[in-house]
Amino acid sequence: MATSPRRGNTVRAKIGSDRPERPKSLYEADFHAWTAQQAAAIRARQWERLDIENLAEEIESLGRAERRELESRLAILVGHLLKWQFQSGRRSNSWQATIDEQRRQISRRLAAQPSLKAHLVEAFQEGRQAGLRLAVQQTDLPYGHFPVECPYSLEEALDPGFFPGTQSDPS
Repeated sequence: MATSPRRGNTVRAKIGSDRPERPKSLYEADFHAWTAQQAAAIRARQWERLDIENLAEEIESLGRAERRELESRLAILVGHLLKWQFQSGRRSNSWQATIDEQRRQISRRLAAQPSLKAHLVEAFQEGRQAGLRLAVQQTDLPYGHFPVECPYSLEEALDPGFFPGTQSDPS
């Protein structure tokens, strides 16, 4: 039964199978060495040495990682906005700094990689759910204490002046 071939995982034949293990590719055996080899082949324009399938997979994986990073930052942002609003007595400079930093990092990512904007609404949807879980875990308040639907729009969440439940905020 094969496991993920990446980063040192083994490729095994099924238990009880008569077929021997197939030799590991460099990609499977030593991912770091594989990346160095592939970069050198590209720089030397030695196209025949390129591991096209795995290169394509890794490039796609980089794009997915950027989307996950955006989603993660949105989750932290929403979680802290919920904590800010629903535990107003425990507000701290640390929470405000976290909110500010997430907004700053999201803005920087979107400016540096404009194509991520196409995934922003979907990432916010996913991030809202993860943000709610984060708020529940970090506050020890039950899910029922928070609204079922996220009380903030994407625009509000990203607005540097928006802090729910404060005097500058109408809610």
